[in-house]
Amino acid sequence: AEARLDGPPENAKLVSASNDTDVVKASKGPSNTDSKAPTLLETLLANGALTPEQFRLLDKAAVSSDHDEDDPQVTIGTSGFRVKSADGKSNIKVGGRVQADVNLHSNDGNLDDMINDGSELRRARIEMKGRLPEDLLWAAEVDFANNGTSIKDFWVGWDNGDSPTFTFGNQKQPYSLDVEMSSNDIPFVERGVDTFLVAPFVDRAIGARAQNNTDNIFWAAGVYGDAVSPTASDDEGWGATGRLIAAPLQSDTQVFHAGVRGSYRAPKKPIQIRDESTNMSNFRIVDTGMLMDVDSVNLVGFETAYVCGPFSVGGEWNAVNVRLPGNDPSFTSYHVQTTYSITGESRAAAYRMDAGEFKRLRREKEGDRPVEIAARFANIDLNSGSLQGGEEDVLSLGLNWYFSPNLRLMFGWSHVLDTDGGSASTAAADGLNLFTFRTQLNF
Repeated sequence: AEARLDGPPENAKLVSASNDTDVVKASKGPSNTDSKAPTLLETLLANGALTPEQFRLLDKAAVSSDHDEDDPQVTIGTSGFRVKSADGKSNIKVGGRVQADVNLHSNDGNLDDMINDGSELRRARIEMKGRLPEDLLWAAEVDFANNGTSIKDFWVGWDNGDSPTFTFGNQKQPYSLDVEMSSNDIPFVERGVDTFLVAPFVDRAIGARAQNNTDNIFWAAGVYGDAVSPTASDDEGWGATGRLIAAPLQSDTQVFHAGVRGSYRAPKKPIQIRDESTNMSNFRIVDTGMLMDVDSVNLVGFETAYVCGPFSVGGEWNAVNVRLPGNDPSFTSYHVQTTYSITGESRAAAYRMDAGEFKRLRREKEGDRPVEIAARFANIDLNSGSLQGGEEDVLSLGLNWYFSPNLRLMFGWSHVLDTDGGSASTAAADGLNLFTFRTQLNF
């Protein structure tokens, strides 16, 4: 069956499917409500035998059942645009996100010429994903921010509901709760500086991934090459990554989450570990410089989170060992964070055991506009023996207003508490303030 993408099909009925979603049901012929003569329900309403609310519910049920069983179901709402086949074996979703930022720095002293302030489209993505017969899955996501094109998720997979799910293509590697969570869902405008230690090795890459879960256990593992690159000309390195999560406590108001992870990487190219003050500025506070002739990189870490009602606390720790000729430097990073929903909502309600992560804070009823505050302390240490890339401590505060299920307004402030070692820029960044205002729309 063919579904029109430019509006409801001919003779379509618009039916409320939930508080936030509208469903368009296609019908090959007119329903009773299309007739010019009053229907039985309209007559009963006019005679006072039905209340307006009873009429609405009965009419909704009549319209919902008045469609050809071979027609696809089209839904348009907070989750984007969806089409589902009549037999339920195939579906497609079209969604996206726009994150518009304004970035400001202060107390930057003699760094003013090295730091850029202003506005940018941090992310501007369109995504499509779906299911095909025979339990096949697929996803495609492209980012158009900064007037460029960047492939994000682009994979195919298989999932029959009982065995592990297998995916092949460009995708996230299963390492770190903070990295696995979508930028739509994290409680800060940006991830902590600690993620800059692991991102060069466990970000999206082309590979094969398997994952599965029980009621309380989630695991994922994969083997990967390098990320998609339009300029790739050398041999690719390879790596393997795995993550194991246990969540023995789960309810709508409480969650305890703990996990371990590890990764091995054998790169073929030089590597560089460094942070950035903001995405548009690219000012580096800590930086190892280019590390040549890397034999291998080993990563280990753990993560934990506890949610109790509107309060949550959690943290992560990472250790990275780089094997170089005659030198094996080791680096560490970590963060500790807490969030509190002023309006009472709980992040526990948004926990996903099948992904081992938290989604966005959910409103409890239609019309609610949750307000959340967040605080985080993060550290990255790139000083190891003769290699002095610098160490950085950063305090971040966040304020989030979930205006609707699709619109979130965010404010973030980060303050560089202390720096050690590194370059002259590292020392000059001590005391730097970063402010970000974000408007986020996703569907």
